Amino acid sequence: MREFLKRYFERKNQKYIEGHGLITIEGSKNLWFFLDIMEYKGKAIELEDGTIVKKGDIIAEIHLNNDVIIDNLGNVKFVFNCLQEECSALAVQIPENEQYQKIVAYFARTLMYPFAAKKGFEVREVKNRFLALFIGFWDSTLKYALEKNKTKFKIRKPKEIWISREKIMKLYSKDNLNK
Repeated sequence: MREFLKRYFERKNQKYIEGHGLITIEGSKNLWFFLDIMEYKGKAIELEDGTIVKKGDIIAEIHLNNDVIIDNLGNVKFVFNCLQEECSALAVQIPENEQYQKIVAYFARTLMYPFAAKKGFEVREVKNRFLALFIGFWDSTLKYALEKNKTKFKIRKPKEIWISREKIMKLYSKDNLNK
């Protein structure tokens, strides 16, 4: 069953990447994140650093690269290193790349929110219950299919993670990393 699910997710993942025009972060070594750049359509939200994301702003949804995850599920050090690298790559691109300069904030809905919280992302509840259930089931099934350890299937609850462009620059620019 795991092998069937693994093949299904691999095909579905590739179709999703191509169909949504996801991009990787220029300068990234591991290509851990895909970005889906879009216009924000929800109610205005205020992030912890005071950034207000309002309807019409450009945001980027972060999707994890399942091809990289597959060999590193459960490797906490790898997850932290990749989060660090991807955010550092963003911090390099933001001042240099016009496309990144337009992005007000980055977000994801994920089961990996505890890792992201330790790297400066703020964690929020997924307000839409149906969406939370769907993502929880989808991501839990994906984890079950890709995990090498033969664990039992368990549905986990996802959360949203958010980080502003300014906070990425503050935490991950080379000048600030060297302090």
